Amino acid sequence: MSQLRLGVGSNLIFETTVFGLQGKLLYEQEDQAWRGVGSFTYHLDNFFDWSIDLDTHYRLLDVGEDFNLAPFAGLSYIKSNLDKDLGFNLGAFIELFISERNIYIEPKVIFRDGSKLAISGGIIF
Repeated sequence: MSQLRLGVGSNLIFETTVFGLQGKLLYEQEDQAWRGVGSFTYHLDNFFDWSIDLDTHYRLLDVGEDFNLAPFAGLSYIKSNLDKDLGFNLGAFIELFISERNIYIEPKVIFRDGSKLAISGGIIF
C-alpha cells in the first residue's frame, strides 16, 4: 500500500547563513526501500527567493520503530533575485519517532558553484 505524508520545518544553509521555511512531501510504499521526496523552501533572505528539491531516498537502516536512516541523492532548483540555478544533493534523512511525533533531521551537501552544507529539520504528519 502506498502512503503520502506531509512535513513542515525549517532549513539553514551554512555558507551564507540563509534561513528558510520548508514544506515536504514524502511518497512511499509499505514494502519498498525506495521513496520519493519533494521539498519547497521559502528563504527568508534578500538574495535567495525559494528552492525546490526532488530527492530519492533509500531506507537503509530501521532501528525498531523509533529511528530510521535513509541516504539520498537528488536535484535542487534554486531561484534567487539574480539567477536560477540547478544543483545536485547528497545527504541523509534521519527520522525519529518521539512521543507520537515524527521528527526529521536532514543534513545535506548541495553541489552547485562549489558546495554548500544545509540542514533541515521539522515534523512529519
